[in-house]
Parts: sequence; C-alpha cells; structure tokens
Amino acid sequence: AGVQVRWVSVGITGADVQQLRNEGLPKLREKIEAYKAQAATVVVVLVVGVNDLRKVQLATYRSKLRHLCDELKYIVCEDRAVDAIVLPALRICDAPLLNIFPLNYFVALLCTLWEREKHKAVSWLVDAHVLPFPSPPNGERQESMFCPDGVHPSAFGYEWWADSLAKQIHCVLRERQARLNDLANPHQLGEWATMPL
Repeated sequence: AGVQVRWVSVGITGADVQQLRNEGLPKLREKIEAYKAQAATVVVVLVVGVNDLRKVQLATYRSKLRHLCDELKYIVCEDRAVDAIVLPALRICDAPLLNIFPLNYFVALLCTLWEREKHKAVSWLVDAHVLPFPSPPNGERQESMFCPDGVHPSAFGYEWWADSLAKQIHCVLRERQARLNDLANPHQLGEWATMPL
C-alpha cells in the first residue's frame, strides 16, 4: 500500500521466444530508457510458451528462452541486474475449447511437459522464477474466465490473473529482500545456525 508502480509492456501477437528476442527486446529497451536513472525495483514479467508450442519448436524452446532471460536480466543497466524475472506458468489445458474428453488428457500432459521446459530454462538464473498458475476463485464459473472463443481469458479472467500475479510477485520480492538481509548480516546467520535446540 502506498507504493507507486509504473509499468511498460511490449506485446507481439503470435510471437514465439525468438521473435520476442529479435523484435520485443529492442522495443522494451526503448520504452525503459526513461527509468534507467532511477533506482527503482524492477521486475520483468515474461509470458511465453504457447506460441512456441503451437509452432512445434520442441528442440529450441528451452535454449532460446534461456538466452532471452539472460538478456532481460540486464535490460535496465549493464552493471545492475533487475530484481526479478518472473514467468507465469500457463494452463492452456484448462481452456474450455481444449478441456474436452479425451483431448484434455493429452493436452494436460503436454502442458505439464512444456511448462517443465520453462523451469529448466531459468533454473540456473538467480532471481528468475516460474510462478505457478493460481487456483481459480471459488464459486466462479469457468466460462466467465474465458472469451467466447474458449481459449483466451476474458476481461475478468485477465483481471483475476493480474491480481494473482501481483500477490505472487510481492512474495518473490519479500523473499529476495530477506535473502539479501541474511547475506548482509552473516554474523546473525552464524548465531542462528548454532542456536541450541
């Protein structure tokens, strides 16, 4: 509460990871130029995966995503990493169009395997996190979360997802700050480690 949040976004319809790297990164660099002088907390939210899966880019997805995240890490300043890169997990298998028996069994497995690639791509990078897809709100009908096409989120679905992501990102930043505080006070860590049980 009381914290000012500014955001810039770059969206390219139908873009895969390589297109985001080639076309999206320059656009994002241009948009954040004004914030370089400020010592603000910077979080990059990277929503990817569906278009790479649709284009069947199985062999290159993980390595291209790893390279994209590596470049995003220092998008604001060459000598200061962003505070976090978060990649929301996607649950395309829950989309009404795909959630039909027996198709849903195959789509759910494919979705799980694809999201695992996302985890593997960023596991090496400090302060990069794949955020789990949140549970839908209690009592809310699934149809209200999606557009009539049965694939894309509705305005309500996007609003709910954004609110859930904000809460998850807040937790990520709190955990990061606690870790930095622990590193800044190694003496306290040693005392904690040697406390009798």
